[in-house]
Amino acid sequence: MIGGSTYRHFSHAYKPNNGTTEDINISARVRSLESLLWTTTRTPNLTSNKFYSLSNGSTFGAARGTFNVFVGSVRYPSNQVSWDTVANKGEAYQELRKCFGALGSINHGGLLNSSTYLSSTTGEECNANSAAASGGGTPRYSPMGISFKSWRHELEDGIDTSSRALPIRLSITTNGVVDAAIQQTVDIFAQATVLFYFNMDGSVSASV
Repeated sequence: MIGGSTYRHFSHAYKPNNGTTEDINISARVRSLESLLWTTTRTPNLTSNKFYSLSNGSTFGAARGTFNVFVGSVRYPSNQVSWDTVANKGEAYQELRKCFGALGSINHGGLLNSSTYLSSTTGEECNANSAAASGGGTPRYSPMGISFKSWRHELEDGIDTSSRALPIRLSITTNGVVDAAIQQTVDIFAQATVLFYFNMDGSVSASV
């Protein structure tokens, strides 16, 4: 037997409003849910080679907000995680780093930095046809996430949402909305442990 990680993808469409909470239900039934990752894009940009090819994120169409993840009746984390495209990028960024085991790393390379991460509510300041893009441009990224293995020691192997059919809910509250008229698409990735079994007859089976 060997183990690894896999993911299940979910998509959700919505329009943000100031001060309102959007609850996104995620039907991931797995033996060991490790992390939940998501990113938001303006729906019209999903088929646009001007924006989507540059991985531009819209930060839910809002300048600031909070999020939590509920698994059953338990909220992760116990306090709300806040983000602000100007004043508070670090809180969401640190939660994202926990998902990849990089919280204590001194290697800060990569594409996420103060210029690219949570830097746009629309993701449209840079595109393939703009004057800025001719000089390279600045892509806009908006990934967020929660690592369940980082909160409590008894969750080191993830959360079993399959045995008890636990519902999963991503709760997003937005403020400073500038894209109220534009539909947003949230791509959600549920990362889970997968076990591969090598059987005596030479076959291989997997359990998620």
